[in-house]
Amino acid sequence: MNSDFEPPPKGLSVLASVGGVVTAVITIALLNSWSKQLSLTSAQKSAISTQNTSPEKKSEKQAEIVAKLDAQSVSLQGTPITKSELAATTPYVASGVGTLTLEETATARQAWSYFQRNWNEETGLVNSVDGFTSVTMWDQAAAIAALVSAKELNIIPEAEFDTKMRRMLKTLASMPLYRTDLRSKKGLQVS
Repeated sequence: MNSDFEPPPKGLSVLASVGGVVTAVITIALLNSWSKQLSLTSAQKSAISTQNTSPEKKSEKQAEIVAKLDAQSVSLQGTPITKSELAATTPYVASGVGTLTLEETATARQAWSYFQRNWNEETGLVNSVDGFTSVTMWDQAAAIAALVSAKELNIIPEAEFDTKMRRMLKTLASMPLYRTDLRSKKGLQVS
């Protein structure tokens, strides 16, 4: 290297810097635009080309494009069921009460057997885990739903329902509250 090197004049340095920044900004903008154009599907390109048409035709065309894209993106097995086919196979009788098939009845009875096995006669509460005496309020809500379902499906008689529900509700009503009040997640008293 030679010690005779002199830097360019300050005006040329600033001009070169500004020119470099402007060139970079233009290049980035052009590359972004080019990238967007390349990523557009043919359906999207045709939607862009219809922008000069009336608003009604434009929205119809866009709806068609979206429907085509949606149809291409989702593949469902089978054929659609018509409303008349659905009405013909609905298991509800005219009174609005559902009827179960033999298989559904067997499944419901099997599910109810869990609650029978895990029922605590003293408290009316149901174990959260099969054979392990622990309870959560979440699981007691499920037990109440199961008890109501068993009654409605005629798995248990109404007298058994009344006895079990009374016992469970009596226990729940007499349980002490945490710090003697109801609290929200933030520890504030709920009124």
